[in-house]
Amino acid sequence: MKGFNAIDTLSNGTVVVVQKPEPPPKKRLKSAPPPKVPRPSIPWATPGAADMSLMNSALKRGQQIPLPEDDFDEDMDSDSMDDSESAELVRIIDSLREKLKVEKHAKLLMERDIRDEVCKEMMEQIVKIENDYEEQIREREILAEEMMEKRIKILTNTINPRKRQRQEVMEDEDDEWVSSMLLHQEKVKVQERDEELKELKKELETTKSQLNKYIKEQENYIAKNTSLQFKLADTEQVLEQTQKDKEEAKDQVKKVNNKMDELVTNTVEKRKSDIDLGDTCLLETLSQQLQQAKDQIKEQETEIKELNAMLTEAGETFQQTDTEIKQLKEVINDDEEKLKQQQTLISELQTALEESTNAVTTAEERLVKRDEQIIKLESENSELEGIDNVPASQGNLCPPLSMRHSSQEFIINRPLHNSSRVLQVVLTPLQNKLTAHHTKTSLLRLRNSPIAESR
Repeated sequence: MKGFNAIDTLSNGTVVVVQKPEPPPKKRLKSAPPPKVPRPSIPWATPGAADMSLMNSALKRGQQIPLPEDDFDEDMDSDSMDDSESAELVRIIDSLREKLKVEKHAKLLMERDIRDEVCKEMMEQIVKIENDYEEQIREREILAEEMMEKRIKILTNTINPRKRQRQEVMEDEDDEWVSSMLLHQEKVKVQERDEELKELKKELETTKSQLNKYIKEQENYIAKNTSLQFKLADTEQVLEQTQKDKEEAKDQVKKVNNKMDELVTNTVEKRKSDIDLGDTCLLETLSQQLQQAKDQIKEQETEIKELNAMLTEAGETFQQTDTEIKQLKEVINDDEEKLKQQQTLISELQTALEESTNAVTTAEERLVKRDEQIIKLESENSELEGIDNVPASQGNLCPPLSMRHSSQEFIINRPLHNSSRVLQVVLTPLQNKLTAHHTKTSLLRLRNSPIAESR
C-alpha cells in the first residue's frame, strides 16, 4: 500500500501535493505449527489403537486453533470503490472539458458576430464621412469658381480698351498741350493700376495654390485622424474582449478549483486509507490543466499590457495630429484674412480704375466735341472764303478787303458789314492751298457776324 496524497490550494492559486505517511501494518495472529503425528514405518501397515487416539487428539487441538483473518475481501472491496470513484472523476473532468470547448466555441462565434457588426458600422460611418467631406469640397470649389468668374468679368469690363478713331485737327497750342498731358497722366495711372492688378492676381493665384495645399494637407490629417480613431476603437474592443476572456477564464479556473476541492474532500471523506496510482495520475493531470490555465492567463495579461502600450502610442499620435490640425487651421485663418485684405485692395483698385476710366472717357468725349466744333468752324471758314471770292457786282454787300502779304502767310483785314469792327484772317500756304489760322474769339465773332446772318 502507498501513502495518501492530499491536495491543498493556496491563496495565490498554486496547488501543493502533500504525501501522507504510510499507515502502520495490521497485526495478524500467528498460525499454529502442525502437530507431530508419528508416521508408521510401513505405509501399508494399519495403525494401532494408540496411534488412532493420538491422531484424534491432534485433530481436536487443530480445530481449537483460531484461523487467521482474511483481508483479501476487504482489499477487493476498497479497490472496487476506488475504481468507481476514479471513473466518476474522469467522467466529471470529461464533461467539464466538453463544456469548456462548447463555451469557447460559442464565445468565438459571438466575437466573430460582434466584429462583423462593428466593421459594418465603422464602414458605414467612413462612407458617410467621405461623402460629407466630398460635398463640402465641391461646394467650396463651386463658390470659389463663381467668385473668380465674377471678378474676371469685372476686371474684363473695366480693363477693356475703348479705342476710338480720332481725327488729327489743328488746334491751339495751349489747349492741345493741356489735353495731351491729362491723357498721358491718366494713361500712366491706368498702366500702374494694371500692373498692380496683375501683381494682385499673381498673389491671388499663389494664395489659392497655398490654400489648396493646406486643404489637401488638412484632408490627409483628417484621414489619418479617422484611421487612428478606428484603430483606437479596435484596440479598445480587443482589450475589452481580452479582459472579458480573462475574467471568464479566472471564473472557470475558480470553478475547476472549487470542483477539485469538492472532489478531494469527497474522496477524503469516502476513503481514509489509500489512493491508487490512477488517482495520483488524475491529480497530476488536473494540476497540469491548472498550470496551463495559469499560463494562458499570464499570456493574456502580457497581451493586455502590449495593447495598453499600443493605446498610449496611438493616443500620443492622436494628440500630435490634433496639434498639427490646429496649427494648419491657424495658418488657413491667416491666409483667409490676407485674402480678405487683398480683396478689399482689389475692390479699391477697381473703383479707382472705374473712376480713371470714367475720367478718360469724359476727356475723350471732350476731345470729340472739340473735334466736332473745329470741323464746324473749318466748314464756316470755308464758307467765308467762298464769300470773299464774290464778284464786284456784289460789292455793295461785302466791303473791300485789305490784304498784307508776308513771306509765309497772308493777312486779310476785312471790315464787317455796317460796323466798325474788322475781321482779321491769316492765311498760310500749305501744299499749294490756303489754310486759315484763327483763335476761338475770332471764330465766335464769325458766328455772331452779320455775314453769317445774311447767309
